[in-house]
Amino acid sequence: YSYLGTTLRQVSIEPMPSLLDVRQLITLYGIWPLGSAAVHEKAPLVKSLLLAGPSGVGKKMLVHAICTETGA
Repeated sequence: YSYLGTTLRQVSIEPMPSLLDVRQLITLYGIWPLGSAAVHEKAPLVKSLLLAGPSGVGKKMLVHAICTETGA
């Protein structure tokens, strides 16, 4: 967990997402609903994910990894 992020949120400052935050959200909303019927039924319906950031940080690589892991 991001202890620095928790500390900053306590004083009302929203920190930049860490690699762990991004990885956790991609897994939760991008991979689990596609891989399991039980999770797909109970999870909220997410039709798309927005990956934003400067060029060269790995957005396209992340999309390719998700497609490879889910067989899409």
